[in-house]
Amino acid sequence: MAIKRVRDIRPMEKPQVIEIRVVKKWIVVAKPTTNNKQTTNKKDELCYQFVDQHGDGIEATGDALETEYFDSIIRLNSCYKVSRYVCINARDYMAATVNHTASIVIGRKAKFVPVENPNIPNMCFGFIPYDLLFNRIKNNKVLTDFIGCVEKNYPFTTSKKLILTKVVLRDERMNRVEITLWPDKRHLIGPDVGPGNIVAITSTQVSKYSMMQLESTHLTEVAINPKP
Repeated sequence: MAIKRVRDIRPMEKPQVIEIRVVKKWIVVAKPTTNNKQTTNKKDELCYQFVDQHGDGIEATGDALETEYFDSIIRLNSCYKVSRYVCINARDYMAATVNHTASIVIGRKAKFVPVENPNIPNMCFGFIPYDLLFNRIKNNKVLTDFIGCVEKNYPFTTSKKLILTKVVLRDERMNRVEITLWPDKRHLIGPDVGPGNIVAITSTQVSKYSMMQLESTHLTEVAINPKP
């Protein structure tokens, strides 16, 4: 049976078998929406990020009320052949972790067959060049992945006594970007990570002050000196 590449999935098409690793899992708590004075309560979503052996990623969502069921068949960092899902448009009502035109919906009919595939990476990266960061300032429909060489790594205390980690990265053209890791993500880059180390960071939000800024989110992950 042919395996479909994740990057080739399109909205509304008939699903084909994909072979992926589950690399992220989170819950999106729905916010009530009001239209014509009527309030609509949406369902909370159970979300996953899948990556295939080519390093391409896609998001998958299911009903958060079915979390116990999905936990019984899907384990983080495990690999599966997946079928019987539904292809839909990528969501635009919140920031996505991958830049893809489609996403997939899974229910109890979805089939997850465990497989062993060491060729599937443990993380999904969608690095963008420095010049494209400007287009994402305060427009974070897609969270941003970036890679660079460490120039400086230091702790920073805010006026509210929050201790952050600040890391200045340089890309291959010597453009400088400052990473801010909020307290819940400070542990991802320790004080031993210094000049010369390569840092790959995922799922950040872009802003700009004295230099371009990448701020951590609850989905941010970091790889130090990742293998090519």
